[in-house]
Amino acid sequence: MSAPATSTVPLASAGLVTERARSLVSRGSARMLLLRSEPRWDGPPSIAVDGTTVQIRPGRSQLAVLTDYTDLPDDEYLVVLTDRNEQDLGSAVMLRAAGQTIERPDDWSAVASMVGAHTIDPALRKQGQWAAGALLEHRPRSGWPQVTTGVLTADAAFGNLLAELLGELLPARWDASRLTEVLHGASARAVWAATDEDLRKHLTRWAGDALGPQTVFVLAAAASTQVSVVAIGLAMDVLWPAQPPAQIEADRISARTRIERYVGGRPVESLHARALALDARDTLERMLDADDPDHANVLRQAEALLGDLGWPDGALLSSVLPAGRSARSEVLAQAIQGFLAGRGTDAVEEGLRDVLAHRLSRHEGREVEAARMATRLVRWLESEPADTSATLGDSLHLQVDDGGWADRALASIWTGSALAPVAHAYRRLAERVQAIRAKRDFTAAQQLAAVTATDEPTPAVVLLENLLKEVVHPLTKATRVLLIVLDGMSTRVATEIAQGAMEAGWTELIPAASSTRAAGLAVLPTMTTFSRTSLLSGELRAGTQATEKSRFPKVIEGPIFHKDDLRPAGGDLVAQVVGTAIDDRATTVVGVVLNTIDDSLAKDDPDGTRWNLDRVQHLRALLNRATLAGRTVILTADHGHVVERGGEYRATAGADTRWRPVSTGAAATDEIEVRGRRVLAAGGEAVLAVTVGLRYGAKAAGYHGGGSLAEITVPIIVLDRSNRPQIGGWKIAPSQTPSWWNEPAVKHRYESVVEERTDKTRRRRPREEAPGQGSFDLILAQPLPVDGTAALSSVVDQLLDSDVYARQRKRAGRGALGDDVVRTLLTTLADRGGRAHRETLAGLVGSSLPAVESTLAALRRLLNVEGYAVLSDDADGVTVVLDEALLRDQFELGGQR
Repeated sequence: MSAPATSTVPLASAGLVTERARSLVSRGSARMLLLRSEPRWDGPPSIAVDGTTVQIRPGRSQLAVLTDYTDLPDDEYLVVLTDRNEQDLGSAVMLRAAGQTIERPDDWSAVASMVGAHTIDPALRKQGQWAAGALLEHRPRSGWPQVTTGVLTADAAFGNLLAELLGELLPARWDASRLTEVLHGASARAVWAATDEDLRKHLTRWAGDALGPQTVFVLAAAASTQVSVVAIGLAMDVLWPAQPPAQIEADRISARTRIERYVGGRPVESLHARALALDARDTLERMLDADDPDHANVLRQAEALLGDLGWPDGALLSSVLPAGRSARSEVLAQAIQGFLAGRGTDAVEEGLRDVLAHRLSRHEGREVEAARMATRLVRWLESEPADTSATLGDSLHLQVDDGGWADRALASIWTGSALAPVAHAYRRLAERVQAIRAKRDFTAAQQLAAVTATDEPTPAVVLLENLLKEVVHPLTKATRVLLIVLDGMSTRVATEIAQGAMEAGWTELIPAASSTRAAGLAVLPTMTTFSRTSLLSGELRAGTQATEKSRFPKVIEGPIFHKDDLRPAGGDLVAQVVGTAIDDRATTVVGVVLNTIDDSLAKDDPDGTRWNLDRVQHLRALLNRATLAGRTVILTADHGHVVERGGEYRATAGADTRWRPVSTGAAATDEIEVRGRRVLAAGGEAVLAVTVGLRYGAKAAGYHGGGSLAEITVPIIVLDRSNRPQIGGWKIAPSQTPSWWNEPAVKHRYESVVEERTDKTRRRRPREEAPGQGSFDLILAQPLPVDGTAALSSVVDQLLDSDVYARQRKRAGRGALGDDVVRTLLTTLADRGGRAHRETLAGLVGSSLPAVESTLAALRRLLNVEGYAVLSDDADGVTVVLDEALLRDQFELGGQR
């Protein structure tokens, strides 16, 4: 036997041994593999490969190898690590070895074989043997993904290696944001922290080069701290904001230094911090969109981290952290207080914009909705016209067109905020609104008493006992009708119900001679027993459900269904008897009474209730059934209601909750006495509570029976889905939303925007998103001057006379808009600083909201020359934006500023 070899032989890595064992089993042509290696093995004596046992043995001599081979069970394999040569081992060993040779181990060759590569990228080889060893050692059970180009690159190798370590699917699809999201998970952080330190360093270096330098912070933080890497990024979002302040606070500077210990002790460059901040925001976005409950923990950690860094107030500046949302809400509250003290509305509008710009505003509905509603009430107060309600009809229509919307906003802010300063501002705002509403109520109550006493006509108002004759019968000449009486539906609730119907695809109809929704007047006192019975009987009559069931078919020749009739059998949305009646083409009118709203006044929270189509039991199902049956729908009520918000309990024998007999005493200053044939109380007279806080009966969530506008005004909403332009004296309604609902009271303002320029379009983004997000040009749009409308009026004249406009009109053909419509839309946009809500534009051109889309499309065809976006839609999807400068440029108009 030869002497031992004197040359130094490297030790085969565990990864290589495992890989060659797999290869041996897969080939199956021999049961023993000889590997040139130092004859030492520190691993287990055998490994399992796809259920097959492979023995690993050092081969120090021919005899040792032969002994191991002879003792090998028939179903097992053997890998021998030996520093002997072929002569030393002899033919007895060599003839039994795979390939009858001793393999000279090469980790990179083994790696190439694993992935089906014919070449290892030199940049990958340059990383050193650690890379090959790591790829061999951490080979997935199903193997590494095969390369398609024949070349294994560093990015593919290390990307897949990192993915395998962190439990991600292969092949890897990494970017910095995805890595941040993965390492947010506690299990991934634990695996990463337990990974060999040298391997972590190598992969961190690769990630910083390949994915972005911010990933160095992410990987360092994941290995050293329990704080979420997303929370760290959100803290950096405040420490290094997109729009740096002119002067950096000392606490911020100190906090920037202290955060280094969370990211590996490295100094943090601002660009890298911003990159991580954006990745963290992206991850938070995905968590919020997916309703991931862990988002709350991330936000809490970020705020706590800023506290640990010695700058807790930094969270107040955040556009994603809860403290920042609260701070913005408090700024809005201060602006509202300022408005109530006599200052303008600019700060309020700015405050609302800041609240809405906060990321959490898209998910925390009640607080944000209250902020919107508070701002709307500020606009309402700012635009409050002089009292021009000369008649009861004027007062009722003002309640339908305006007061009901104000009541809806008031209900929202009444239960608006958990923040004490915000709640205080809302309370003061509510007091101001209630004072005006009270003034309107007393004006209407006096008008009501006079009209009721003299029984004089009320033009443009439907007396409830005449609704069947004046509304239902005329409609039946052209269509079949489903009459739905929502017991207790106030004008406030009607605004929400009607909005829900429009969103469900219905079109509202209004009287042909009017531009607003019809208004009805309840029977007095405003109780179900008087008002609903009179409505469904077609005459003034007190009664019960039984009275209505007997009278309605005689007057209308159709069935009426109440609560017990509406309970469907199992599996049905609509009770069979009701559905059959709606489907019956021979039945002209079907009546249904829904009690959800009136029932809620007993113990629910009417202020906190959002009255959508699903909140009213059976309503959506009935509307859907009416659609299938081709019926026009009338939504109306028997009376409205007021809500319990505190006030005076005035115990009175024989009284109901909001009215009392005249025999109990003369009317006080907060009451009104009514007499006449429309007063169905005993003796044709009653005293009605006018002040909404006054009650005579037991406390409940809400009341009716009194003489406030919210109780006596009956909304009448006619809905159709057949797209017929006119039915029985009714026409398609323009938007019924008052302008102050969607439009700021302050005009002549553009927001700063960022424009990403392409060949023919400009994509507008809020300015806040710009820095650090690509190569954008920051353009501050100039506000129109105070006389902006007059200034643009001249430009509109030039536009309509220009040659370019003439060519655009010619291209549009018959579909071109009339010049008067163009002028109205452009001057409206100018008056609002180049921005207007779709509903505002719809109302101005007398169009429904769905129909205004075709008008805007026609206007875009006229103005957007060669595809340039003179007229565009804002990101919110409801605001139309006019680029005046581009308008002047594209149509070669004078007066450039």
